[in-house]
Amino acid sequence: MRSKTLLALLACAVIAVPVAMAADPTAHEAAFHHRLVHKDHRLAKHKAYLHNKRVKRDRVAIISRWSNTKLVHDIHKLRRQTLGPAAIPWVHAKLRRIAMCESHNNPRAVNPTGTYRGKYQMSVRTWYVAGGHGDPAAAPAWEQDRRAGIILRRYGVGQWPVCGYR
Repeated sequence: MRSKTLLALLACAVIAVPVAMAADPTAHEAAFHHRLVHKDHRLAKHKAYLHNKRVKRDRVAIISRWSNTKLVHDIHKLRRQTLGPAAIPWVHAKLRRIAMCESHNNPRAVNPTGTYRGKYQMSVRTWYVAGGHGDPAAAPAWEQDRRAGIILRRYGVGQWPVCGYR
């Protein structure tokens, strides 16, 4: 009698373990999906900012229904569209050195005369040539990286006569 009770208890435990373990992956998948939705929406806001547009109000509700595969694909596409040339490894490394030399990586830096502004110490005219709008020092760091990458690819390091050659 004792062995039958023990055997029944053991059988119940064996059946219950996979059911309990199945609940954890579902929670993990839901959290992963939520992070993908958040990342996709953040990149979409960056893209809208670059094009002086707004993100649709119900965008999060729409993309929440997408599969993880579709979200990952859209995230890769948005990264290419928002990062631009700064995503190229040698450009990224060079920009990091220039930013450290010019402003100690401070996106709000302004030189004493006020002519050169931002993380890469660009003049307002150079900023407009790269497609920026407003004050370079007021722009977010990711946009300054993008605009500096455009300048570096188009015109080379000559735009930073001292720090560009280090």
